[in-house]
Amino acid sequence: RLSGLLDERSRIERCQFEELPRDGLRIDASSVDVVACRFHRVAGTACFMQGDGPAGPSVVEGCAFHTVGIGVSARVGAHVVNLRHDTIVFAETGLQLERAVDAAGPGLAIVDSTIVWDCPSVVEIDGPYDTDVSHSSFGGIDPWPGVGNIAADPLFVDACAGDLDLRPASPCRGAGRGGSDMGITGFIGLGRTFLRGDTNADELVNLTDPIVTLGHLFLGTGDLHCEDAADADDNGILDITDAIVTLRFLFLGGDSLPLPYPDPGIDPTE
Repeated sequence: RLSGLLDERSRIERCQFEELPRDGLRIDASSVDVVACRFHRVAGTACFMQGDGPAGPSVVEGCAFHTVGIGVSARVGAHVVNLRHDTIVFAETGLQLERAVDAAGPGLAIVDSTIVWDCPSVVEIDGPYDTDVSHSSFGGIDPWPGVGNIAADPLFVDACAGDLDLRPASPCRGAGRGGSDMGITGFIGLGRTFLRGDTNADELVNLTDPIVTLGHLFLGTGDLHCEDAADADDNGILDITDAIVTLRFLFLGGDSLPLPYPDPGIDPTE
């Protein structure tokens, strides 16, 4: 729980909230950037915000909410909610917006490039609240009002298993703000955790990985799990050199693969 009137913004990044019998993260009258966090099996509200801090409203960016009671809840006194490139699935309620009728002006929820799917209640609004939703996919019959919104199955790789990557045919690919992918996989600023050279995503780097890369390049044997991982020389281009670099490293004493290696991590280069 974060509460108080700090003059500066706080930041919670790459944290995991899991198997909680009540609420996850609670923010009271504070300005907090919640970035790249994961909320899984939280019985109550995964991220609860009440009121704004002196440094402005809190931001929830690049976060995943999976099997929770309520994904994000902004209650009495919260003026602005910024949700960007978030994915909320299997929540009883995706977003809950509540504002006291005697508050000074309506609340405002700003959402973009976000996916809310497989939630019995997508958005619940109690009291005067305006919503500015764009380039997002909310589960329902019709798209939520706003620019670029859709109501289409995101085609996750395996939502039940927690793999919220988008399949190649997903309608959410390229449909986020600025041509980005919707949801957490499309958040360029966040990056994804991977292991350099681990082309088939089995958490190992061995002979199979360059074979998979070559098959993808020349035989059309399928999409790679992560092109960054397959980019073994980290030059931003996926070609035969990547397979050669991996083979040289494995069998000829070549240079070690660039970070993130030998442990998974975020790509240090764009």
